[in-house]
Amino acid sequence: MTITRRVANRHTVVLTGWTSPSEAYHFLGENAYATLVSGKNETRSGDFGFPNIAASNADVEPAFWTSNTQGSTTLSGVAYGNGYWVAAGNTGTLYYATSPTGPWTSNPQGSASFNDVAYGNGYWVAVGVSGTLYYATDPTGSWTSNAQGSTDLSSVYYGNGYWVTVGLSGTLYYKATDPTGAWTSNAQGASSFWGVSYGNGYWAACGSGGTLYYKLTDPTGSWTSNPQGASSRFGLAYGNGYWVMVGTGGTLYYHATDPTGSWTLNSQGGTSLQFTAYGNGYWVTVGDTGALFYRATDPTGSWISSTQGSNNLNSVAYDGSAYWVTVGGSGTLYYTRAQEPGIPDNSTINSVKVYVEWGMTALVTGGELGLQPRVNNANSGTELVKTTTTEEAGIATFGTVTLSDLRSAETSDLIEARVRVTKGSTNTAMTGRLDYCYLEVDFTAPPAAARIFDPIPFVPRGRSL
Repeated sequence: MTITRRVANRHTVVLTGWTSPSEAYHFLGENAYATLVSGKNETRSGDFGFPNIAASNADVEPAFWTSNTQGSTTLSGVAYGNGYWVAAGNTGTLYYATSPTGPWTSNPQGSASFNDVAYGNGYWVAVGVSGTLYYATDPTGSWTSNAQGSTDLSSVYYGNGYWVTVGLSGTLYYKATDPTGAWTSNAQGASSFWGVSYGNGYWAACGSGGTLYYKLTDPTGSWTSNPQGASSRFGLAYGNGYWVMVGTGGTLYYHATDPTGSWTLNSQGGTSLQFTAYGNGYWVTVGDTGALFYRATDPTGSWISSTQGSNNLNSVAYDGSAYWVTVGGSGTLYYTRAQEPGIPDNSTINSVKVYVEWGMTALVTGGELGLQPRVNNANSGTELVKTTTTEEAGIATFGTVTLSDLRSAETSDLIEARVRVTKGSTNTAMTGRLDYCYLEVDFTAPPAAARIFDPIPFVPRGRSL
């Protein structure tokens, strides 16, 4: 079994001048660096520390995902609620599971294709082509058909006491409290809507040609048009004080607090992005050809890319405590744990390794980088030395470490990776660059703990109508 831990700001000791050390506080490289300059005939180094290794749960970046394909039909939407995961897709496809890690149960409803699914106020709702709308209180049995009109419905959401679904040609329906019976039509404009969400007191819907509408408090009456750009926007969400909206060609917009006014463009990559969500301190957005980007805390600045396979990813969701799930073409389903547990008592530590991605800006005589694992202010294991400019991954292994060693060092914040930069007798400028730095602990849990431990294998790795 393995767990991974990233370095954290409060545990980083910058000994001699690392610039922007926070750029190394993640699992995957995004070409933004912690840097350290060494002078002529000089060595400089910095210690990066790892908290929460042994005893406590730790939040995990949504970087490493596990494939768990379900069938071969395109899955267009995924959501979590009341103890169940539900994924819906083409030709009435519907799957449910209590955990995303094992087999999901197929429970098709009708034959029309679903475009989205959501949970709220005790009900599941799935919407799709030609006004298709199904609802259920329990996703494991038969769902009730309750079609609204004949226009394709692309997205559905519950918030502030209302269900809202949107679709082609300005279609918008709402229903107070529950999804049963007739919904009220409240079309807005003529452009097609692809996404709808609620947050911080506002409803917002996005769509083709930069379409964005918003409405304070409830979905009744007239919504305010507030277009952003000219290309299509497929999904939007609110979280941690920000609205985020994604669309064609890697388009990503964000706006603090509310959806009014001008949004800030912050495109990521060039692939169309289909859906976005916030949870556990991270924004995650997914899109075509396996595109997946994430960013901690806020949506400003550069996001980290973590592509998953090559099929389109159409939707992503977080369950509020344990897992992220994304779904897409040809039954594609990936999951990742949002928290990794600590190491159980009486476990055997098999290995402890530190992973980096690093490089030098110039090849100079005597120039090198070093990666030295350290425990309790002492070197542990053999230093990894790098003498080339190529930016590449590196791994250094700690010496023999017991669970007691880990817990003692964790308490004193002294499980570390010392990264050094040495420059020989030259005046040529040379800087060491560190893109990421994280720890992997492989252990064998005692039999009782192993039965309940649910690890994720350590494997580095849109919604169009």
